[in-house]
Amino acid sequence: MSSGILTIYNTIAATTITVNTITVSVYDADELPNSVPAASLPVRLLTPLSPFGVEVGARSSTIPKGGSTPYVVDWTIADILLWNPVATDVGIKAHAKELLAYCVQYLEMLKTLNVTRVTSISLVPDVINYPTQSANWYYGVRAILEIEEKFI
Repeated sequence: MSSGILTIYNTIAATTITVNTITVSVYDADELPNSVPAASLPVRLLTPLSPFGVEVGARSSTIPKGGSTPYVVDWTIADILLWNPVATDVGIKAHAKELLAYCVQYLEMLKTLNVTRVTSISLVPDVINYPTQSANWYYGVRAILEIEEKFI
C-alpha cells in the first residue's frame, strides 16, 4: 500500500467553510495561485510548502523492522485563509470576530474528515504575506494540521 497523502489533500480541499453566509473557496496544492486578487477573497490555500514560518510536509516517520507492521508518517499541512487585504486605517477590529468565527467553523469542518487521524491542530489568526516577500498583506488564519498516516 502506498501513501494516501494526495487523497488527504483532496479530501481537505473538498470541504467547505462558511462564515456569516460567506463560503470560502479553496485552492488545492496543485491549484495554488501566484497571487490572489481582492475580488477572489476570502480564499483558503492548501499548501505543502512552508512559506508561512512553519515546517510542512513529511515531518517525521517511524519505520518498524519486519514486513507486516505499518509504517507511520506524520504529515504537517498548512491551510491558509486569506480573508481581506490589510488596508490603511482599517485595523484588526474590523475582522477579528470573523476570523474567530472562521476558527470555530474550521474545527466543525474537521469533524467531518474521515480519511485519517488528525493528531494536532493549530489555528492562528494573523496578518499574512502572500505571496511571501511581496507587498500583499491579508488578515487571515493559519491552520496547521498534523496528520498521522499508517501504511504497510
